Amino acid sequence: MSETAFSLTFPVSWRRADLRNDSSVECERLARAAFDGLPDRDSRDVASARRRYREALVTPVTRARAVGALDLYLFAGASRTGIGPMSLMSLVVRAGPQECDPARALLRLGLPSSSIGTLEDVEIAWSRCVQRVSRSVHEWTGILHDAFGLDATAAATARTSASLSQGTVHYATDIRDSPGNFLVLSGSTLGTSLLGAQIAHLDSIVRTFSWTD
Repeated sequence: MSETAFSLTFPVSWRRADLRNDSSVECERLARAAFDGLPDRDSRDVASARRRYREALVTPVTRARAVGALDLYLFAGASRTGIGPMSLMSLVVRAGPQECDPARALLRLGLPSSSIGTLEDVEIAWSRCVQRVSRSVHEWTGILHDAFGLDATAAATARTSASLSQGTVHYATDIRDSPGNFLVLSGSTLGTSLLGAQIAHLDSIVRTFSWTD
């Protein structure tokens, strides 16, 4: 739809999923694209990491297809940047022709009103909601090991009081010339001790947003 035509600028290591493809086919394509540029791409370790990454993609790709997302972008630079895997999905939320506040779109997604604020210093008005869930290293060990091959023995030696966080950031803005319809960008992260850096990274991408004709 022309009213939802927009652009975002993504740094290196972000890739767009083709949601028209079968989920398993697309996850395989994305995993190969993420790792094939490595000098040792055919080594056993890289092949194993690629497989784990492909398996981790199944949930965000399947979810995006199920909700009718416009786009899904995935960040696969965990080993090279240190800030961990992320995704950013775009979708349209319809809140009714009389609604003009983007926060209403986030409320319709079930987000608590107390957590909704704004994204500052941008030309386009964005309502923004950040949600954080913290777990101990012990709780995250199994999750990270299954998804990304974290060394479970090394993790188990960490202090159990140390915590890792998972976060989601939702952004909503009204779609021009389409009253009651809102564009929502939904970003999510996997467990990390650098959640603040990941949220700032997602904010920086949303700040590049512009409508296109």
